[in-house]
Amino acid sequence: MLDRRFGWGCAIHRVMSGSALAVLAFLTFLTLCAHASESSEAGSQRQVGLKLSAMAGGSALAGKEAKSINDKVERAVVEDFLKKNPDVSMIPYEGLRLAGASAEAGVTMAMAGGSAGDVLYVNFRTMDQFVGQNFLYPLDEYVVEMAREARGLAPGTPLAFEDVRPEDVGVQPAIWQVICRRGIDGKRHIYSFPKATVVMALMYRKDLFRAAGLDPERPPKDWGELFAYCQKLADPGKKIYGFGIDNWGWHFINFLWQGGTEVVVEDDQGVWKAVFNDQGAVDTLRYLRKLMNTEKTSTTIEEGGEDSGPIAKVELFDDLAKSFGERRCAMMFGYTTELLLASGDIQPEVIGLAALPAGPAGRANEINAAMWGISSQVTSKATRDAAWRFIRHQCSDDAKRISTQTFIQAGYANMVNPTLLQKFGFEQYLDMVSDAWKDANVQAFKSGKPEPYGKNCQHIYAELFAPLDLVMHDRDAKSKVALVPGTPAYIADEQWLKNLLDRAVEKTNSKLLGVVPPEQMKRQRSYAWVILVAVVGVFLFAAWKFMRSFEVPSAADTVSSTARGWRHHLRAWMFLFAAIASIAVWSYYPLLKGSVMAFQDYHVLGNSHWVGLDNFIEAWNQEDFWIGVRVTFLYVILSLGAGFFAPIILAILLHEVPKGKVFFRVLYYLPAVISGLITMFLWKSFFDPTKYGMLNQLLSPLGSATPKAMVVVLALFTFAILAGAYQYIHESATKRPPQTWVTMVAGAALTVLAGMWGWDWVASMWDKAPPFKWLQDPDTSLLCVIIPGVWAGAGPGCLIYLAALKGIPDDIYEAAELDGAGPLRKIWNITLPSLKPLIIINFVGAFIGAFHAMQNIFVMSGSGPLKSTHTLSLEIWMSAFMHLKYGYATAIAWILGAMLIGFTVWQLKILKDLKFTTNK
Repeated sequence: MLDRRFGWGCAIHRVMSGSALAVLAFLTFLTLCAHASESSEAGSQRQVGLKLSAMAGGSALAGKEAKSINDKVERAVVEDFLKKNPDVSMIPYEGLRLAGASAEAGVTMAMAGGSAGDVLYVNFRTMDQFVGQNFLYPLDEYVVEMAREARGLAPGTPLAFEDVRPEDVGVQPAIWQVICRRGIDGKRHIYSFPKATVVMALMYRKDLFRAAGLDPERPPKDWGELFAYCQKLADPGKKIYGFGIDNWGWHFINFLWQGGTEVVVEDDQGVWKAVFNDQGAVDTLRYLRKLMNTEKTSTTIEEGGEDSGPIAKVELFDDLAKSFGERRCAMMFGYTTELLLASGDIQPEVIGLAALPAGPAGRANEINAAMWGISSQVTSKATRDAAWRFIRHQCSDDAKRISTQTFIQAGYANMVNPTLLQKFGFEQYLDMVSDAWKDANVQAFKSGKPEPYGKNCQHIYAELFAPLDLVMHDRDAKSKVALVPGTPAYIADEQWLKNLLDRAVEKTNSKLLGVVPPEQMKRQRSYAWVILVAVVGVFLFAAWKFMRSFEVPSAADTVSSTARGWRHHLRAWMFLFAAIASIAVWSYYPLLKGSVMAFQDYHVLGNSHWVGLDNFIEAWNQEDFWIGVRVTFLYVILSLGAGFFAPIILAILLHEVPKGKVFFRVLYYLPAVISGLITMFLWKSFFDPTKYGMLNQLLSPLGSATPKAMVVVLALFTFAILAGAYQYIHESATKRPPQTWVTMVAGAALTVLAGMWGWDWVASMWDKAPPFKWLQDPDTSLLCVIIPGVWAGAGPGCLIYLAALKGIPDDIYEAAELDGAGPLRKIWNITLPSLKPLIIINFVGAFIGAFHAMQNIFVMSGSGPLKSTHTLSLEIWMSAFMHLKYGYATAIAWILGAMLIGFTVWQLKILKDLKFTTNK
């Protein structure tokens, strides 16, 4: 009855049916989710991804389309690992890639950003740095298990890590002392494992030996023969020189060892000290100076050749390898491994390999290793286990067998170590390997010395090369080659060389030991706090005075402001809130957060501790900091002197052009279309130091008058700037312009004073002869990194001045002309005062930008010869990302910022009194 009258039965039935279906669907969904979760978990257990970081910061994994033989070998070994470990996959990883001496910075920057690979490339000199920063995970548990297997012990058999011997895991004793390091917990651990041991050997071109009449199977045995061979091999007319050495110290250290000099030593307390200032080091410098400054005259000159040139050269490492491959360099130092006797990218029939020439103390050469470590940021045990399996496979006989087979298949059997050919059953290729190569490889491993690997040894090469760099850039280097032993000049020169080494050792030890001795640090901390309080007091007082200058004293304005009430201000703050919050979150919060690092011994992965003002004290005592200050101010003066006024002058000239205004404006603006980086590389090619470089060819008609003309032009430019500055100051103080002759005399006097300050530079420039070295010359390198920026920025910078010039009424110029004013007087009294607000605004930005400039310096010259382009910005970058001294780098940044804040406040005070209007 109820069912028919109201229809409730059908409704209830529909509700119950729908509910049942919903519950069933929900349960099905949960089941599927659980199954998917289990499948995902099982999949994650089956598949572990690995990322590999190479030394330069990019991926260490060769692509499947590898072209070079070395990449093909690496790929074959990786594919074998993946085949044997199906639960592991390789994840493509691309980090920041850097080249040359800053290569390791790519890894450290990736670690700082938390984006480094799971497996890291490690070398000797960075071991202590990586361990101290807690970048590497200790491999003790894996090494112990490896030792158990080597001894035939069952898994789990008790074996203490301290009882593991190098031979248990197949590591040479010289390498073991490097990889077994004391960690932050004070105990010794294994932090990396060697993939392949490498040694430094002499590589030479047999074809150039034959062309010079030398026996290609008899390389130089000692320093005397090396010099004699260079004299025969060098042929400047064909652009060939006998021997090349890199400009970073990697090769120089081998000469020091051969001369009987140790570079660094560790005492009983584990303290590392530099000791490369003995008589052997003096003799080594003298020998290399003779080698690099002995010239040879050519009888025949081919296209691109020179009349005469040195028999040996110092070059960038990459340029040196390129010269060797292109038959311009006959001999150089290179690495040979226990697997491959020479680089697989060089044809073996033209390359010879020998032990390094013996010095007065006998044979010695660097021994190093390509090593793998596991990142401490890896938290998953499965990933760590997979990483260890990868490392162990890389160091295994299987990897060596595959590498040997791949080299043979590619036609490089005659370059493979004969021991491996015999070990892996390729005896038929033994006769293809030169006996001389085999003997050289054995000898190099016997006489090998580990690359410096102690505390802060990442600094060692830059400081080690500094004395040789000074010797190579000595203006009297060629004349000193002929000095006779025993004469007063010879004795004075020997003392000069000894002083260079003493200074370099003192500077190196200051970095290795922590810069300041404890007693001196304690005394300087008291001074630092007094200075800090004084600086803060002066800054607060200046800020108070500055803020008061903006106050409006008018009583009427005060009443009016009060009458409007708090609602008016609240409404204004509401509109400003979003902008203020955005700036605070993205600018000021990171600034304040990062500034704390200046007062810490900061470690990227934790374990940082407070050091108070020690980082600022270190900067005060650091020679590189003061070099950076001097170079930075010189860079600012030169870049502003040339770059800031160039757009103003160009704008005035373009404004007065009667025809073709649009054409000339477009022409001068075109450099802005080119990328800044491309501009730097373009000008770097212009500064080619050979006589066939573009700039050298353009200036060839001037010959040796070129540097004299540069001095004269710079003197005239300096005179114009200083005379204008004197007139501006005089007018500001007396409210009337000085007489013309007074301005001229004052400008000349100030120019003479500036010339006296830079007299050494003037004298050095006056004696130079073509071809000019430009970027490789400490006298011109800073100018060379400034010129591209001036060239590229003058056109775009002049546009804003052109727009402002249109706002100056012509009536003013006509009235001045009727009063007898000439062009210069009209520019000084009308044009520049009208542009004054715009000039001040642009000057503030240009001034601050010049202090921060780094891109052009980093790309074109780095620190430059004799650190002639080592600015504070470069010092901050190198300290932070090459040496991992983040606290010290932040302290320098604060010092630089403090200088700029004071200038900016002064400029804002000037701008406060300026009145801005729009053009009509």
